[in-house]
Amino acid sequence: MLEIDGRAVLALMSRDLERARRLCAEPWFVTELASYRACGLPLWDGTSRLSVRHANTREAAALQVALHLELSRDEYEGHVFAFLTGIDPLPN
Repeated sequence: MLEIDGRAVLALMSRDLERARRLCAEPWFVTELASYRACGLPLWDGTSRLSVRHANTREAAALQVALHLELSRDEYEGHVFAFLTGIDPLPN
């Protein structure tokens, strides 16, 4: 579970916490995270604290739904993410 300033935002699948922390520190990941908006505001401002923890039952269920959707659409490529907050549509 990725938190931004203590707020659960993104469930992600990983083998362990250390691997999840490394993923969330990857340049491509933070760039992608900074591109998302919620209610017109950046989801992450590029400076707020990012932290990773184990998901609770509800968060893990959201991740399982996302995994099943990716598998059913044949879109699974090794990473599964589930936003726990509403995300604005990305511009084309």
